[in-house]
Amino acid sequence: MNINSIGPNAFLVDFDTSDLVIASFKHLKMGIPHLFEEVILGADTIVIKAAERVAITSSGIAEMLNDVVVIAGSRDQKEIEILTIYDGQDLNDVATLTGLAVREVIDLHRAAPYTVSFLGFAPGFAYLVGLHPSLELPRLNSPRGLVPKGSVAIAEGYSAVYPNPSPGGWRLIGRTELNLWDPSAPEPALLQPGDSVRFVERRIK
Repeated sequence: MNINSIGPNAFLVDFDTSDLVIASFKHLKMGIPHLFEEVILGADTIVIKAAERVAITSSGIAEMLNDVVVIAGSRDQKEIEILTIYDGQDLNDVATLTGLAVREVIDLHRAAPYTVSFLGFAPGFAYLVGLHPSLELPRLNSPRGLVPKGSVAIAEGYSAVYPNPSPGGWRLIGRTELNLWDPSAPEPALLQPGDSVRFVERRIK
């Protein structure tokens, strides 16, 4: 773990593993939130901005994280199944680019156990790690102006579900009716860092 100052009372914490970054984020966000104005989670980093009139040093952050990471990692994490119809407009292209049959693409995607690494890009948009290496492809060269809500997608080693209609450049392989973003809920985003996710195929009769 490396901690660097990036501004007045702001720090960037760099971690070695995704489990460590998720556990540390949960502790800082839920265990001692009164100390921080912002806690922002990345793939393997956390940006911390101390609350007004709170003085924090890099050594103080290190002490907090060293002491609580095991406790934070023991907090309950949800297991969520996402019923998915695999009929995305990029599914055939994904098969062609990977050299796989369409059926193989579907089976590899739904067989993987995923973990929510972090949220970003749009409200409720969860980056899921665990994608099979055979399905790792870059984003589209030209992003779409509008991706439908519920689109199941892959890009750059991640899988994701678009929680709302938005522009996007990920490769669309399916869709789900599961609502991932409810602004009226106490916790609007259904998927949170550390949650386990499985895609379950729903066949159209």
